[in-house]
Amino acid sequence: MADSTAAEQAIRDLFRRYEKCLNTSSLDEVNDLYTTKSICLFPGSQPHIGHSAVLKAYEKLFGEVDHKVAIAVEEVEIASAEWGYARTTCVGSCVFKNSGNEVRDQAQGLWVLRHTGSGWKIWRYSFSHQE
Repeated sequence: MADSTAAEQAIRDLFRRYEKCLNTSSLDEVNDLYTTKSICLFPGSQPHIGHSAVLKAYEKLFGEVDHKVAIAVEEVEIASAEWGYARTTCVGSCVFKNSGNEVRDQAQGLWVLRHTGSGWKIWRYSFSHQE
């Protein structure tokens, strides 16, 4: 792909926006980062299929937890002008709003990304916690 460097940079920018979205609990930003046909696979829950289900999952998450995390993009691959994937690690802590307890967290993510008329978006996302 001729413009893979620009595509990779745009994807890295997407993850900077996602990190900010988590740390500010911005549902509006989540809305903009995902495609209309997104699917999220979060540990311990059923798949969140479709844009509205993904938004509801984040609304619930942001209502329960404040994040203080940093995301490192470990790998980006551009498969075509329309498709890419990435692997990330996320390190930091989560503060549970009901108790105030802060818990260290480290996760690894696998992302399938799709280039749309408005840029690169998250099409599929799955993650697992690391010990």
